[in-house]
Amino acid sequence: MRKSTCFPAALIVLLFASSIFAADVFYSVHPGDLTITEGTLPAEGKSPDYRNWQVLQLMTPRAALDGAGEVYVTAGNPGASEVTLHIRAVDGQEVKGRLYVPKADRSGMAGVKFKLAAAAGKAQAKAEFLTAKHDYYQDLTDRNIPGAAWFRHQMDTANRDRGAQTADERQAGGTIRGSEMEETYNLFSGGRAVSENLQLDRVLPANSKPEAPTVDVDTLPGITVEAMDFKALLKDAKPAIDPLAAAIPADQHAIFFATFEAALAVADEANRTGWPILLLAEERAEDSKTKERYQRQLCLPMTGLGRIIGPTLIGSVAITGSDAYFRTGSDVAILMEPKDAGALHKLLNAQMAMQRQSYAAAKAVASEVQGVPYTGAVSPDRVISAYVAQIGDVVVVTNSLAQISRLAKVHDGKSPALATAPEYLFFRNRYPRRPRPPRQRGRGLGRA
Repeated sequence: MRKSTCFPAALIVLLFASSIFAADVFYSVHPGDLTITEGTLPAEGKSPDYRNWQVLQLMTPRAALDGAGEVYVTAGNPGASEVTLHIRAVDGQEVKGRLYVPKADRSGMAGVKFKLAAAAGKAQAKAEFLTAKHDYYQDLTDRNIPGAAWFRHQMDTANRDRGAQTADERQAGGTIRGSEMEETYNLFSGGRAVSENLQLDRVLPANSKPEAPTVDVDTLPGITVEAMDFKALLKDAKPAIDPLAAAIPADQHAIFFATFEAALAVADEANRTGWPILLLAEERAEDSKTKERYQRQLCLPMTGLGRIIGPTLIGSVAITGSDAYFRTGSDVAILMEPKDAGALHKLLNAQMAMQRQSYAAAKAVASEVQGVPYTGAVSPDRVISAYVAQIGDVVVVTNSLAQISRLAKVHDGKSPALATAPEYLFFRNRYPRRPRPPRQRGRGLGRA
């Protein structure tokens, strides 16, 4: 944990202002230096329980200004109420805003309105403000959430204004480089291409002439990125495909397992190594209990009974979804090639009934989507959100009715299947499916 972490603040008024203006004034103040105009600051309470760091992150101090400027709040640790406000405001104007800090018992947040009389800021306050701004956007970048290109741009802006190197300058000097696996995943996600196409560091010059625009913005083409021509790479190749690839939408990600035992073996190995794929997709996935949360939500715990019965009822398995933001919540579907669809349905419904008994808010549901009947269990808070349906010859367990609708459209021929996607066929041509090797004693992975 970093000694000093920056927390939410007011956003920038002029989004594309890349430098600090000469008319700005800077302050670094503590809550005791503010004039509170509404509300009461809570008294200092007991030290927070850092074992509940996920809850404390939701109770981070923050502030917002009522007028032009920016404010960032720093605290020693998550959930701390002792904070410092770093403010950039317009010189000569009174500063007003709102501050939110944790209550003494950490049961929620307390908000107050404040003002700060217009006065000359401290000389060192500018440097402290720029450091706080940089650290705030560094914290957002470290959370691995959407917006990384903008966060990096703001960090570079703060670095330039305080005379430090930007990320690109440090990378050019060889001081920044991700691991080979991280760089491969970044290429897969397309995030770097989006960042480069946005060109946030290329500031457009202001037009001082009050002339009417000569080009209608609606006529300007958008940013495009040339797609790779997998058809040309495939030529006449006709690889063997995964049976379940014909049931999955072409625009979704998927992982295939030749057998139920292979899926269990990969899950067991992932438990031993910390679920590296989840770590790539969402930072600190193991700390967020992502795997356990989805198992509970889908009513599919890895129980001993399921391990024994599963191989007798299930052939190949596929996991698919619409996006990779597993930690924040994603539509997920598990597709199974049943050996006995009726028995598999009974087993899955029995699992859901057991989960409902352990969570009183969960209720049984039954209806249909796109003409596909489903049963399931759902709680209002989506701690439990599980639906089971049969689409063609495939049994599906998902946390989303939208997934059932998408899968039904693929089955009905209204949406293209992954099995027809040139990039999938290229993948299967390069990495062909092979018969599973004979079962061996000892620990090992089945072929996925």
